[in-house]
Amino acid sequence: MTSSETLDRVWQHIDCLYQTVGELLEVQRTTVLKIQKSDGEISDTDRQLPDTSQLLDQLNRLREQLNQQSKRVQQDATETTRETPNYLKELSIERLNVIESDGTLRLVLCNTQHSPGHFMDGERFGEPDGKRPAGIYFFNNEGNECGGLVHAGERKEDGSYYAGGILTFDQYRQDQVVYIDHQETNGRRSGGLNIVDRSEMPINEWAEEFQRISDLPEGPEKEAALKRLEVENPHAQRVFVGKENNLALVRLHDGQGRIRIRLSVEPEGTARLEFLDESGETVAHLP
Repeated sequence: MTSSETLDRVWQHIDCLYQTVGELLEVQRTTVLKIQKSDGEISDTDRQLPDTSQLLDQLNRLREQLNQQSKRVQQDATETTRETPNYLKELSIERLNVIESDGTLRLVLCNTQHSPGHFMDGERFGEPDGKRPAGIYFFNNEGNECGGLVHAGERKEDGSYYAGGILTFDQYRQDQVVYIDHQETNGRRSGGLNIVDRSEMPINEWAEEFQRISDLPEGPEKEAALKRLEVENPHAQRVFVGKENNLALVRLHDGQGRIRIRLSVEPEGTARLEFLDESGETVAHLP
């Protein structure tokens, strides 16, 4: 059934309600007349009025009709609300939350001031609300952040400028492992597809441990703890496909993030394939 057909049916029910209410009023009028005449002389016209039991039956019937018609109107109105799309030419908001029927957060569209902070399993960690870029933030079935699309850019008072945007997809309970980004600072530009290795440690636990170590006094103990955290939870670039300052580039990294193969093409067409060792020195190249 189309939305217009549903609306027509709703109006038909409303019309039936109007007629039923009219009948009900007539029954009430008749009842009043009968009561008024009950103690007086009964005329021939009065004898034609229905008796009390008939009036009660008619009232019950009309009451049931009203209940049934009211239910039908409510059902059709609900269907119309569901089926008829809302049309807006323009909508200005500072934050929009998309949730499941049980209230689980699935997506946030926001400006900077209303950006969501980091949280996992309902508990906050890292940056608080309102401290992250404007954009779209994705949340998985558990309500935990799992990626997003953010962007920023401006020219500062000293004339310098920057621009950037990034679309990310996160490892389960971790940070981004696949992302497409663009970064520009005063004319230096980079953009492309990145694939990254992450540790198995949940990011909220990593953030808690990092904060604990950061609060330690400066010294060898703190440096050793930071190094241990880095070794136990590696974060390594593995693949980059994109462009850096007009150089088309493909980089393949090992598990420690070191570049081992680099394929590049200059703007004028010069191509080069390089193989690198652990120290970053070229051990073979074509041509």
